[in-house]
Amino acid sequence: MVFFITFIEGIISFISPCMLPLLPLYLSYFAGGADREEHKTSAVFVHALFFVLGFTLIFSLMGLFAGVIGAFFVRYQLWVNVVTGAIVILFGLNYLGVIRLPGFKGMKGGMKAG
Repeated sequence: MVFFITFIEGIISFISPCMLPLLPLYLSYFAGGADREEHKTSAVFVHALFFVLGFTLIFSLMGLFAGVIGAFFVRYQLWVNVVTGAIVILFGLNYLGVIRLPGFKGMKGGMKAG
């Protein structure tokens, strides 16, 4: 049942108003390059299959990468908090003018009203 619900959610997100202008692009991409009528259906199927496999591979790798980074942050949470806290303090001191960090000089001339 979970797979069915996930499938329906994917279909709903695919026909959302933001995606509707892209549908002709997808269809022309899948159908492109089929010269003869008898090979057209198989070409569209192959293009669609590799399109889906490409998305699946990329998003699976991105999920794996996010999981590894998340596990690293959980394992070294104390050190991540100390290092990022120190960076925020340094940026705050630079903003206040207490210290000057090279490369963080800000805008020259300030903001001008229109």
